[in-house]
Amino acid sequence: MLNINKQYPLLNIFLHSESALDSIEAIQNNHAQLALIMADAEDEDFIREKISSPNWRLSKVFEDQFSIFVNKDCPLSSKKISVDILKEYVFITFSNLEMLYNEKYRVRREGFNKNKTVYINHNSDVFRILMHSTSSFAILSNIFRASNPYIESGSIVSVETDFIPWTANHYLIEPVKDFYDPVRRMISEAIRAEYKKIVQELQRK
Repeated sequence: MLNINKQYPLLNIFLHSESALDSIEAIQNNHAQLALIMADAEDEDFIREKISSPNWRLSKVFEDQFSIFVNKDCPLSSKKISVDILKEYVFITFSNLEMLYNEKYRVRREGFNKNKTVYINHNSDVFRILMHSTSSFAILSNIFRASNPYIESGSIVSVETDFIPWTANHYLIEPVKDFYDPVRRMISEAIRAEYKKIVQELQRK
């Protein structure tokens, strides 16, 4: 974004963090020109239905997996995890999207562990909370492993389970026509380039 602003000093770029559904609504209402969203792979058809306008294109730029992340001193880090066990712990989340919580049933996050769920505004706050809590867990995309100081320090670890991971797809929503050419295309290409770097880093790990 800094490089683009150097070339176009009069251009105002605003970044806004929302859930996938809120981002789609912003696109449909012309409040945003590009959207980068993440969702369970099984939600792709649902997302395509939500993007009803033929003026917008949904393209997958990265495929990832979801995992459970906990504090290294959390009892969950050393035991076989089940959905029933997770109900005893606080669920930290920055989104209320629908997601699978076992092999067969789809529920809303506010219905899962409802009395022990904490909603926050930004994904980085998830790791800050986990740093100080041994009774919490988070379900996040493995993309957060890339250049993450909390994970690299060993303070936060991921846990293997029978029902995690699910496939997490990252999508870019952009206009079919280059309405914002050349700036829109530059931003889109920059996003894809950053994802390519992340994929390479995850593969090395």
